[in-house]
Amino acid sequence: TTDHFNHAFEYKVDNEVLFVCPVGGRVGGESLMQQLEARRKLQTRLQEISTKCDKIVKDSNTEPKDLPEQEQTGWDSFWNKTGNGSEVISGIWSKHDNEKEDRIFKIAFSSVDGISLGVPHVVPHDEFLLSQLDQFIAPECAEGEVMTGLASDHIDEKEDRVFKIVCREVMGSSSELKKDRMWEDEIANDWDQPFSYNPLRSKFIVGFLSIHDNHREDRRFQFKTQEFCKDRSDEIEDLGNRIQEINEKINSIHTSETSCSLDLPLPVNQLRELSVSYSSNMEAKATARTKCNLLHLGEPPQNEGFSLTSSQLTEIVRGNLYHASTAASHKEGHFLSTAEKPEHAMKVGFFALVDHGKALWGIQCKVGSVVAVHRSVGSPYCVHVNAMDTDFEFITKEPAAATCDLGSAVGGWYNIHAEGVKGLNSGGPELFTGFRLICRAVPGLSRLCEAKDTQCEDDEIVSGILFEKDLVMKYKCCKVPKTVGYVFADSELHGSKPWEGYYCPARLGDRGRAEYELWRSLATQETSVPTPAWPEVHRATPSAATV
Repeated sequence: TTDHFNHAFEYKVDNEVLFVCPVGGRVGGESLMQQLEARRKLQTRLQEISTKCDKIVKDSNTEPKDLPEQEQTGWDSFWNKTGNGSEVISGIWSKHDNEKEDRIFKIAFSSVDGISLGVPHVVPHDEFLLSQLDQFIAPECAEGEVMTGLASDHIDEKEDRVFKIVCREVMGSSSELKKDRMWEDEIANDWDQPFSYNPLRSKFIVGFLSIHDNHREDRRFQFKTQEFCKDRSDEIEDLGNRIQEINEKINSIHTSETSCSLDLPLPVNQLRELSVSYSSNMEAKATARTKCNLLHLGEPPQNEGFSLTSSQLTEIVRGNLYHASTAASHKEGHFLSTAEKPEHAMKVGFFALVDHGKALWGIQCKVGSVVAVHRSVGSPYCVHVNAMDTDFEFITKEPAAATCDLGSAVGGWYNIHAEGVKGLNSGGPELFTGFRLICRAVPGLSRLCEAKDTQCEDDEIVSGILFEKDLVMKYKCCKVPKTVGYVFADSELHGSKPWEGYYCPARLGDRGRAEYELWRSLATQETSVPTPAWPEVHRATPSAATV
């Protein structure tokens, strides 16, 4: 599996995972994800501009043969063509006349945005070299320079021309990224034939070679070009500074104290065994705090802190059996991890945060528990709701989207990316396996369900999911069923009053309300004899304390 975000703490009870918490907590984790993503984009951009050439291009690419006739040089004459201050030679046109044994030229120029040009100088010398006559010539600008001008004079006695070029340095090109100079594959013209040379906008003319033929009294030309890369040193420095700022923010998130869970219902015996681990050598200190209600003997004072309404007590009792539960072993299900410690099972997707911490790649709850996802807890986790012990597994194609049948909730899922994965040395299934959704029936599960983004309410559990990478993470949330009746803490009662017992509706009164009659008293004639609290068939053993 890929794209696992393993920068998370694992909260465990007896080496079994309860939930995972991104570094910095849920809120800090979101911030950390944002910072890591921002840093990744900046690093990608830095790598790109540091290694990839952003070519400098000429502003125009005018075909030189289409220039007006007044731009044309004269026969058997001297001429000097130089562009304006920021222009380079972009193209050259020429044709030969057999009677005059000379060539005329048109020189096209183009400005270049984003750069400036250095001081012009002449190559090979300020004065024409008559030694060029009837000879092979190859004037060329120095490294980092381009042709910005061309001058020529015709020598009638030799029926040949001498040339010199004007070169200027390209200011604003990268000294780190350089392109090799290249000769054009073909000579521009045949003897006594015209040519029009107009290279791509990214190719700058840096020189040419020319061969003379005394019989034809003509020259053939071949041009050399070079591509230049923009100097991005200022942007590279700015990106480096921005990455450093993000690194400092990330370090501050890593070292800050944060809350990974609030109001997480957990059995007292599990609270004592709560521990935190991390997949690397990072040291982390975790503290668990309980929320308690102060008991007061006698008549309570007129202070809300010392009182508890019947509805509040009822809600506490109703939720007494519903509490967070540790997940199934990382060695079970499709995970089949070979690691001894669950924090090392993230390699096979077990409690591995993906998509920048938005979702878990995989989770599987124990029998009796289903998945819940609340903002107050660092990640999706398992909650005990007396779910049935029979599982149904749904298999869907991409994207990972499935909903359990009515009356069932999600007991876990595997491979939320819905891309076929197969086990390796770290574990995993023997065959390629895609997305799997585990459903299990929950007695009394509410039909009040609603699709919500990223999380459910505190009193809801998950009955379906919809995930698309980088796009959406939705859960179908249903109200948790809660008990509507109670059992006595003791199986026998002492000192029951005669009027205490079981009442059943006997008739409707004048106002249409049911009137109840005592069906069975809990008291006996001999008050010293204890009375069973429930008939044998209704007796139940209270569960472990979960306050």
